[in-house]
Amino acid sequence: MSIKINHILLIAVLAIFAFILSADKNLTYLRHAQDSLIFLVALTLFSIIINFRLRSAFLELLNIVFVVFYVGRIPFTYDDNVLSDVLSRGVNIENIGDSINVLSFQYFCLVVCIIILNPKMVNLSSFKLPDLAIKRVLKFSFFILFFNAIYIFSIWKIGETSLPNGLAILQAIFSYSSILWIISPTLIMLDGKTQSRYAYIIFMYLFVVVMIVIYSGSKSGLLQVFLALLLSIIVIHGTSYRINLRMLVALAGGLFLSVVLYYAGLGYNQYQRGELELSGITDFLDNGLDNFSKISQSISYRIGYLDFFIDKYSSEVYRSVIRVDNYFMAIVDALTPGFDVFHVPLVSRAVFNAFFGRSVGPNSEALTVFAEAQILFGIFSFLEYSCILLALKWALGRAKSQDYFIYCLFSLYVISVFYGFLSGWGLDFWFTNDVVYGFIFFSLSIWYIKPSLRLSKSFSGK
Repeated sequence: MSIKINHILLIAVLAIFAFILSADKNLTYLRHAQDSLIFLVALTLFSIIINFRLRSAFLELLNIVFVVFYVGRIPFTYDDNVLSDVLSRGVNIENIGDSINVLSFQYFCLVVCIIILNPKMVNLSSFKLPDLAIKRVLKFSFFILFFNAIYIFSIWKIGETSLPNGLAILQAIFSYSSILWIISPTLIMLDGKTQSRYAYIIFMYLFVVVMIVIYSGSKSGLLQVFLALLLSIIVIHGTSYRINLRMLVALAGGLFLSVVLYYAGLGYNQYQRGELELSGITDFLDNGLDNFSKISQSISYRIGYLDFFIDKYSSEVYRSVIRVDNYFMAIVDALTPGFDVFHVPLVSRAVFNAFFGRSVGPNSEALTVFAEAQILFGIFSFLEYSCILLALKWALGRAKSQDYFIYCLFSLYVISVFYGFLSGWGLDFWFTNDVVYGFIFFSLSIWYIKPSLRLSKSFSGK
């Protein structure tokens, strides 16, 4: 038994649609927006159904993000103990319907832009990698992982260690998680019969990445691995990829492990800050896992982009910093090595400061791509979406003359740029981190790996 990702999305949205129709609306702060919610979910169903025919990797990725981070949040809002910025930051609940309508408009604009422009990627599922290419990927990844491990485990301390601007940029480009973007497609393209030995090395690398993430106090180690694998699957197999029962069981186990690692990372974060004894991490983990409601609400809050959108769009306090000139100045400061020109923080950090006041640490908040587009461009946001999609479509077209693995890596760069855009941490962060830094990393990776592909099968893209 197997099922496509698009079918999973369809089943999930139909279940949520039935939940909204049957649940007591008085239990949620979305009670004044029921008609708007029904329209939003119906629009999501339309987008998913359209993609059964269109088979667009870009539309599938958009729908995955929208179902998981926006529509999937709705049932959690019916919990009495729900954690939400909408409630904690004084958003006018009676006006939430207007915010949901704006969200529907923005989502519809992006869906229509994808349907019309329809950037396509070539299916690569039939191609396998030569051993020399795999060895170069592993060697390149090893050096990046080795130097990051030395820095994290012997020099870095949470809240204390900061690198000079130039070194910080270099570390951002070649971070420990950057190797996920080259070892994930390598893992998927392995020949299971003759190259399985390489899979063990890749899994060891993945394990080290997760351990570094936990040590650094982050809570998203396994989720970063899942994301890289998901995007690699979309690039290599397109929308035709089918998930079998064994993979669903493995995914369920992985999600449970993600929860364990989430609390482990949270506990170690508090230990690093001196808020918890090392011996208390195990008790912290046990207490966290014992409270299922707390676990579900913590997870749903982290993925609650629906709430983030409503808060960012509804509150005037953020609009003073979400301005085009701030984006320009923040990008210049982020890209100048060793010095700042304007001393302007990234907009995601400025948004945090706008509500809480200026902070010392690197605190930031998601704007969401749809709230940002509405505030900056209003009804003309389709022009922003069209420009970005046209640029990505052009880039994919230019890469078709390359070797199939080079095309795979470049397509993964393009789809990761699109995902970074959808994640909504501000156009300035997206441009510097995903577009510029990502391009440098992928270009250098391709430059190092390419000599091993000269004798491999060429790729015409047809």
